[in-house]
Amino acid sequence: MAYKKYYIDDGEHYDAKVLKALYDNTPEHDAYVTDINEDADYSIFMSRMNTYKKKSQERSIENKKRTLADAMYSYYGANVTNISNNDTEYRAVMYPSDNENIKMFSTPFTNNTEIGNIIHWNATDSYWLLYERNLNELAFFDALAAKCKYYTIANINGTASTYASISMTQESGLDTFDQSLLVTDTSVLTIRIPDTVLNRKFFKNDVKIKVLDMTWKITSVDYITTDGITKILAKRDYDGSPDLTIIEGDTSSEEIQDNEIIKGPSSIVPLEEAIYEVANNISGTWSISDNSFITKNINNDNKLILTWNNPRKRKDFTINYGEYTKLVHVESLM
Repeated sequence: MAYKKYYIDDGEHYDAKVLKALYDNTPEHDAYVTDINEDADYSIFMSRMNTYKKKSQERSIENKKRTLADAMYSYYGANVTNISNNDTEYRAVMYPSDNENIKMFSTPFTNNTEIGNIIHWNATDSYWLLYERNLNELAFFDALAAKCKYYTIANINGTASTYASISMTQESGLDTFDQSLLVTDTSVLTIRIPDTVLNRKFFKNDVKIKVLDMTWKITSVDYITTDGITKILAKRDYDGSPDLTIIEGDTSSEEIQDNEIIKGPSSIVPLEEAIYEVANNISGTWSISDNSFITKNINNDNKLILTWNNPRKRKDFTINYGEYTKLVHVESLM
């Protein structure tokens, strides 16, 4: 059998019968492969087949790039600002999904967008965290974006701020951003934040966090699965006070205190008085986990006044009022 009659010599079009014999499981398959393998030009044929496949992929990529270019100025096109990349402004596509708080985000590779970036959708004045990339898309950057907000996080060592996407999983297993829904003991809080050194210091396993006016205990911190993203899972907790407080907005440490039951400094200086009080209508009695170096007094207004007396000794202790607790850090003067 003469092999050459089975292809057109333009590197792109081949006789349909030959292609069927090569790629289909037909009775003629073995016979055609045998004849072609015996032909000296078989390697040329396969080389041209590979060229055809490559050119076909390249044409598909170029077509998808043109489609994106049109879409960026269509109904779903948007002007965005990448605040994680020097406030760079460019066009993108914000496709809707079944969840109004999740969008499918697409933009050309030339815009240097990465997972973990925070995108400001200018027309809606909303912020979006890019958290999962579609690696099958070769024509442009394509990822899932979760609506996020700006939060202040605080513990005894100070405050920090971050954009975060916070959602809650109900018993149905569905993620929801509706914070008015009933929270049960099996509810799971999911927090996605950009992966930074500072965020890793604040969020660790077993740390208790106060968010949505409830205390949650972190059960999982994953910054390995997706480069650029830290995913945190937490469950409801009823034992003790939180280690971290998360408040929406650019919030000062004094404002964060207003959301606590026991109000007063989280860090004290030895030999100086510190005053603590609780909100009205909360019953309980004051106690301290370690009285070794503390002078304390409770005045007529039920305020706790205490002094750490040993400037050489640095130690954290806990103030208790009924079922509520507050961790206090003693600064060193040495």
